[in-house]
Amino acid sequence: MKTKIGYDATAITKVHDGGKDQVSINLLRGFEKNGLSEELVVFCIPEMKEYVSALIPNALVVPIAARKMWKKTIRDIWTRTLLLQNLIKRHHLGVLLFPMSNTGLRHFGIPTVVVPHDIQTQTHKGRFPLRTRALAAFFYHFDFRLRDWIIAISGFDQKELEETYPAYSSKIVQIYNPIRADIFQAAEGYKADRPYITAINIQHRHKNVITLIKAFERLKDQIPHDLYLIGRIKPETAFLSTYVRERDLSDRVKFLGFVEDERLAGVLKGSALYVNPSLFEGFGMTAVEAMLSKVPTLTTLLSAVPEVTMGLCHYYEPAEDSEALAAAMAAVLIGEKGNTTDELKLIAEKLKNRYDYAVIAKQYYDFLLSIKKGEK
Repeated sequence: MKTKIGYDATAITKVHDGGKDQVSINLLRGFEKNGLSEELVVFCIPEMKEYVSALIPNALVVPIAARKMWKKTIRDIWTRTLLLQNLIKRHHLGVLLFPMSNTGLRHFGIPTVVVPHDIQTQTHKGRFPLRTRALAAFFYHFDFRLRDWIIAISGFDQKELEETYPAYSSKIVQIYNPIRADIFQAAEGYKADRPYITAINIQHRHKNVITLIKAFERLKDQIPHDLYLIGRIKPETAFLSTYVRERDLSDRVKFLGFVEDERLAGVLKGSALYVNPSLFEGFGMTAVEAMLSKVPTLTTLLSAVPEVTMGLCHYYEPAEDSEALAAAMAAVLIGEKGNTTDELKLIAEKLKNRYDYAVIAKQYYDFLLSIKKGEK
């Protein structure tokens, strides 16, 4: 019997958890778009079966139930260590892809692949509490020892993996993240009362959104734009809304919360400028999404961002200098560094050719096929 490709989507829940979730979702969509989904068996939690089935209707979607009273981390370990084993045999899998870390505590007897996304808890330890660092290190130990292959999401990410975990460097393969170029390029721009600047992924402190808010505060009297901040606020970034309120910026700085793909594409398309002031990105998906939307994009020069944006957007430094960021924003919005329409179209086309979800899904498929345990 011909073996199939297993895909662990059990990390996808009703609460969207940022870029890692989006990569997993986009990859499933890419398999479907390429007509490859009939070769997949996709595992998910029961309450997400309908959603996952809609993403990839031609795949076999198999729900896995674990004890609900346990915390999610424990449920995930239990599911991936114990429950997956019988399903691998039952569905004749020849390879299994884990698109996130925490892949369980056993080897499965077939080739397995993990996408850790980034290891910043180990390479930038000062930014994270001890518990977070220790838990991530525990998962990476088993992920990298037990999995046969490790996917790095950028050249920068691959270098960090090789330097931090040299014993596993021979397992590392680099494949960029998949992005839905079609919806960002085809979207109708959101019509707002005033022009606006956009930033996405504000839920983590290392995204450095406070520097953007301070830069906007410096610039606000020179420009008519509002600032739209997209993403859920978590406890670690609750201070952002406090700062905006205390500095009397609420009429110009808008917190939009989590925004679904189609609406997000419209908001991005209507932006006068997209800003990503992040201190760390293993990839930097949101900047690419903005560039695919043909929007002028301004980022830091840190981590993977220059590589992934292909040197095609605007950059500023130092990353935490609000004065430098304000000057860079002004140069694009009211100075001489704005992009022409033709320039933005060319940039979008170059990034689509590299990161479109169908292109990346095919790269994943070819790799998984090359390592898949053959006929049974």
